[in-house]
Amino acid sequence: MDPAWEDKVNNLATGIEILGLGCEFHLFDPEDFGRKKIRGNEENYTINLLFGDVFYSRAVKYLLGFEDTLVFEEVINALKHMHKNRLLCHRELLKVAEKPALLEPLLDKRGLLLGINSLYKSSFLLGWSIFLEKGKALDVDIGILYKIFNYITLIKSYEQLKTFLPKVSSKLGLGLEVSLLNDKRGSVAGKLASVLSGLEPDWLKKRMGILGSTGGDIR
Repeated sequence: MDPAWEDKVNNLATGIEILGLGCEFHLFDPEDFGRKKIRGNEENYTINLLFGDVFYSRAVKYLLGFEDTLVFEEVINALKHMHKNRLLCHRELLKVAEKPALLEPLLDKRGLLLGINSLYKSSFLLGWSIFLEKGKALDVDIGILYKIFNYITLIKSYEQLKTFLPKVSSKLGLGLEVSLLNDKRGSVAGKLASVLSGLEPDWLKKRMGILGSTGGDIR
């Protein structure tokens, strides 16, 4: 790979990774559920938001280093879409806290669950576009790739909810059927395995399989 191009790609990858770290500071706290007022926890909120914003500001420097305004706009739009859907998801979770029977309908809201990790999904799409741009063409149907990226993103969202919901359930004594998450995740994992069974080349199948089995975690 040309050194100049490699440096640009590294800037893009680093920027997206730093954005992801910033997102972790903007996640919702299970301790908020059941509170009539958030007052008293404002200091922690402020610190977390400031840490997140520091990561965001650093990420912009690297993203601009890719020197492509369209790509920069795509990443920022994905970040905005992610935050919008996480707010919507938080609203739905508040409804679930009041009426646990609403959990299953929430878990079927595919668009919302994809949206809460839209930055993650966009990183797949951008990476693949760059891969093809540099002449690494593969005989892979783009529709199949979209299915794979969607399934892996959904699995990641289910994994996040598997960590979050038991804490809310325990705090409020709701007795949420968290096993529903395992069923939904298992269903998506089965669909992913079916699509991957016919995917070539083998190295691509293995890497996508690892992402699916780890809940989208590459580390």
